[in-house]
Amino acid sequence: GLILVHEDSQIIGNKRGIQLIQGSSGNTLFNNTISTTAEAPGPSIGINVSGSPISVPGSPTISPNSNIITSNHISTFGGADRTGIFITAGNSNIITFNTIRTSGLGIRNRGIFFNFLPLSSGPSFNAVANNIIHTNGARLNDGILIIRGSFNTISANTIRTNGTADTNRGITFQRASNNSVTGNDIATAGTFTNIGVSFRNSFSN
Repeated sequence: GLILVHEDSQIIGNKRGIQLIQGSSGNTLFNNTISTTAEAPGPSIGINVSGSPISVPGSPTISPNSNIITSNHISTFGGADRTGIFITAGNSNIITFNTIRTSGLGIRNRGIFFNFLPLSSGPSFNAVANNIIHTNGARLNDGILIIRGSFNTISANTIRTNGTADTNRGITFQRASNNSVTGNDIATAGTFTNIGVSFRNSFSN
């Protein structure tokens, strides 16, 4: 796959700061300052690393694997659906020592978001450590969100998740299994149902 070393840049974008698409693997993103601002509908993402969905039945998903994202300063602002780092169907990625601030007037503002692609096994064997994450919005804000992930390690992160309404969570696992959460410093605030670590339909974590 593509091998990219991107460092020491200042990037100001509308909806995307840096994008690695079609299952890009083996890249390093180091010491970049990224700011995205978008008032228009639709998500705004600081770093977007996306897999490629299956185009032929029976063919494997092309996953973004073994990327290193470290020591970046990421800010996303605007309405709703702001995300600092978004990875779909990725495995063995390392996300460390980043400072992430996501803020929106609407819902679903997230620091780091691992999602899955249809017919894929979900994000696995990723390491998220020593990051500083601040999220602000109305409700349903997450510091770290992992959907259908397994064998991921979340450790030594400082997470502050705030909302003007309910259901703001530090770390959320949905339909996830065999993940490790250790040594994180988490504080959440909002009107009610604010949770440090949330497991939904998850087991063996």
